[in-house]
Amino acid sequence: MNNGEVRQRQETIARELDKIMRRQQHLEATNERLQEKAIDIRHSLTDLDLTDAQYQQLKLANEEDVTLKDFVAVCLSVCLSCLLAPQLYLELDRLSINHVNNIFKISNY
Repeated sequence: MNNGEVRQRQETIARELDKIMRRQQHLEATNERLQEKAIDIRHSLTDLDLTDAQYQQLKLANEEDVTLKDFVAVCLSVCLSCLLAPQLYLELDRLSINHVNNIFKISNY
């Protein structure tokens, strides 16, 4: 390899390294913006409690018009209602059993 070829090869490598460095800087800047957005989203996803009226209104709304926070709140409400329904039935059963027990206690006196 002569000096001209070596110099040309070094210039090619230098250009490729420069291109890689610029891409790396771009990716780091993009990553930083994405991390900031993730933090903003995490902070916005607090206080997800919905009233029945809010839930109904959001359920009827076009999904594309609903904010991420409201979308998550609706999904959370659906999940919670699926979990809480059996608990409510069990609580009603417990109250009924206690009521019957109290009636028997009173009648046994």
